[in-house]
Amino acid sequence: MPIEYPGITFNSEGVCNYCTHSNSNTEENKTDLLGKDKLIELMRSTEKTGEVDCVVPLSGGKDSVYVLYYSVRELGLRPIAVTYSSGFQTQIAMQNVRNACDALNVPCFVEEANKNIQNRLLRESLRISETIGSFVKTCLNCSTIIKAIPIKVARQRRIPFVLWGDSVRESVRLMKMKSKLPTVKYEDVRSNSLVTGVAETMSRLRAVRMTPLKFIRIIPTLARYRFLTTHQLLSLGVPFKHVIFPNIGFAFPKKDPQVVHFFDYVDWDPVKGIAVLERELGWKHPPNTISRFDCSLSCFTSHRGLQVDGISGDAVISCNLIREGFLSREEAIEAEQLREHAVVEECERLISELGLDDFVIPALRNGRHSHDG
Repeated sequence: MPIEYPGITFNSEGVCNYCTHSNSNTEENKTDLLGKDKLIELMRSTEKTGEVDCVVPLSGGKDSVYVLYYSVRELGLRPIAVTYSSGFQTQIAMQNVRNACDALNVPCFVEEANKNIQNRLLRESLRISETIGSFVKTCLNCSTIIKAIPIKVARQRRIPFVLWGDSVRESVRLMKMKSKLPTVKYEDVRSNSLVTGVAETMSRLRAVRMTPLKFIRIIPTLARYRFLTTHQLLSLGVPFKHVIFPNIGFAFPKKDPQVVHFFDYVDWDPVKGIAVLERELGWKHPPNTISRFDCSLSCFTSHRGLQVDGISGDAVISCNLIREGFLSREEAIEAEQLREHAVVEECERLISELGLDDFVIPALRNGRHSHDG
């Protein structure tokens, strides 16, 4: 991690606070797992009303594909996969979805985005980003939609469970929040917490150096973006409170369906897990990353991470894997350097496809290669 990363400090031995905290809790995190038997007990606790046991949201990334694989091969469940087709998925992720569902004989429900609205939202977000000087809002409404669609499908088909594949190891948001609220837990981060939400919003505003003049300049664009957001979320059947407050985080229901956080029960070893997926399902990933490659818009978030924090979100995940012995520091730095070289080109290609030829990409700051943590 670079020495400029938010909230980073070093002890007398030169070890950063993120490493110190992580090393003291690695074994604790494993023993806190509820276990496979508890997961089986939960999945059998509700009488099934149809031929489908659960919904598995599927992006094509390693976590969600592993959840689908495990639910079929290890738990003997009959899931249905649900994927959101935003129009910006990478070809490799889409092929992973098809390969996994075909190999496991799992039906897949696809929710198609309105590509016109998606493109208009992206254009407006890029205009806001240009004024602010840093890429913002480029993930559009996808975080809310990706959580809402599986819930909608489960309710329509009376399926009692949604197996959700979030992992503490993959949470860049948790790392960010720990720099603001050192005592924050993963439960706080993934819940609809007012405290973490306010802290996160204030952090973003400080990071982009928001001024009254900047805010006044983006009001018309922000209004258009908000109108498109409302239209899109309503058309997809997103609950009204999340249409009105799309930025506070999507709160999962407690039942009907019950959302089960899969990695609270089953340990995720990315080395062994990926080997299984490659062998059994033909799962693939780009040469420079095993995470966050399912959407082509990730180049904008990588650019913002490199510009604001000196490190991409992919590399933050790599830091977690290094601390737990799943990845070497040299491998992670090599992948990050490849990403730095490619990210501007990827951003330029997408901006050109949208016809924004006059768009000026924010400059990446210098000195990003000083990885001292």
